Amino acid sequence: MSRTGRTNEGHTDVLVVGGGVGGVGRVAAALAACEGGARVVVVEPCTWIGGQLTSQAVSPDEHR
Repeated sequence: MSRTGRTNEGHTDVLVVGGGVGGVGRVAAALAACEGGARVVVVEPCTWIGGQLTSQAVSPDEHR
């Protein structure tokens, strides 16, 4: 049993670990797999996708 009290049993076709800035491509692939009928699970410790890039209101080219 996990920390959330849910069991870890189940079936998935695609497991995506991490949806931060580096995981955006993985999330896009997961969406495509889901649209194709796959059972998809995304595991992300934050409550949003995109990591610091989407939580800070900072443009990606700020340091150019």
